[in-house]
Amino acid sequence: QGGFDLFFSARFDTAAESAGTFSAEHTLLPELECSGNECGAYLDFGAGEEPVLAKVGVSFVSLEGARNNLVTEAADLDFEGAVKGAEDAWREKLNSVQVDVGGTDEELRIFYTALYHVFFMPDINSDVDGKYFGMDLQTHDMGDRTYYSDFSIWDTYRTLHPLLTLVDPDAQSDMVASLIRMHDDGGAFPRWPIASTESGSMIGTHADIVIADSYLKGIPIDDPEHAFDGLLVTATGPKPAGAVGAGRSDIEGYLANGFCSVDHTGSSVSWTMELAHDDFALSMMARGLGRDEEADMLLEHSGNYANVWKADVGFFQPRNSDGSWYDWGEPFDPIKWEDWFTEGNSYQYLWYVPHDIPGLAELMGGESAMLERLEEFFALSKAEEDAIVPFTDLLPRDYYWHGNEPDMATAYFFSALGRQDLASKWARWIMRVHYHDAPQGYPGNDDCGTMSSWYVFSALGFF
Repeated sequence: QGGFDLFFSARFDTAAESAGTFSAEHTLLPELECSGNECGAYLDFGAGEEPVLAKVGVSFVSLEGARNNLVTEAADLDFEGAVKGAEDAWREKLNSVQVDVGGTDEELRIFYTALYHVFFMPDINSDVDGKYFGMDLQTHDMGDRTYYSDFSIWDTYRTLHPLLTLVDPDAQSDMVASLIRMHDDGGAFPRWPIASTESGSMIGTHADIVIADSYLKGIPIDDPEHAFDGLLVTATGPKPAGAVGAGRSDIEGYLANGFCSVDHTGSSVSWTMELAHDDFALSMMARGLGRDEEADMLLEHSGNYANVWKADVGFFQPRNSDGSWYDWGEPFDPIKWEDWFTEGNSYQYLWYVPHDIPGLAELMGGESAMLERLEEFFALSKAEEDAIVPFTDLLPRDYYWHGNEPDMATAYFFSALGRQDLASKWARWIMRVHYHDAPQGYPGNDDCGTMSSWYVFSALGFF
């Protein structure tokens, strides 16, 4: 929404013979300045055989910031030094996990490729002097911390951020500090921030989970009480007027009725289930802060997923704001995509209660009944996958769909039901079928390290 400015400063070790600008039609012009969305600049170094060394500094803050970044980070850097610096930096990152037991050569290539992807995003948005361009479109100072943006939180809260708490806790601490700054600058926590803007993409308020998870694992947070207070605002009411960050859809209905209604918001079932998960995380953070009254309230809200459970069909289903069940107008089909789910169907969201597996089992008629349904689900998933030619179909699956997020944790539900052997069986099946050491080595969008982090966890034997 609105885009962002990116400033750059470039320096060359060879003087250009000529320079100018070009238009949208790629017509070369002698003028040294141009403006607008369809112009650019060129430098002509002639036909010499010697390579030209270019150094570029970038900044989201200012041209001065770009120049300062360039001078500070690359003033004395040559090409070989840049290559060695990159190799050393990546070696340090990849050494954060050292595998010395097990794994074929192929599995090790997949593992370290996945770990490499883990460190791609979120992106550093602050300059070397600590300045960054905030959600209020003003320049701020991050001090000795690094300011990050480009958080694909609907994806990354599930796997990437929990992994970073283990393999790069300093970066995770700065990422949490960045989310808090976005709240302070913009008025609410973001859902999917890009640079200094809020994309509003996807659903939920999963900064709740990223921050609560970090706090409970001992990741340093400068003022956790302040962070919790900001998260609580959008968990208990509309986002503040004029806030840049995200809020909760149909929050009034969710609080009053215990569910988001299909006549008030799209993806109403997904919103209900994901907010219940968010509230569970906040309740645990509140408990850790000694705020028991709020913890009890949020824990009660975390059970709201049960309010969209339709017992006669055995799936989660949409409800109207008057409490009645939505009429499909046709026979119920659990594998059909409908507007009340986000990127999934009834079968995939059947398992989206990662915070309360005992409660989900009770809805299904007990742990034995849930285990039976879980085994059936993966049997259907394997049959579906066996019928697909490898690497030719990245479209959604009807059952387990590893190419997307909603049921990504499902294989590990077996462990919660006392069947660690089946958790291992199906996690290994997912790793074998969906990950390869080839250009088409993932079953879909990695989503900023989300699928990669799942593989790293699973290869290490826990999730």
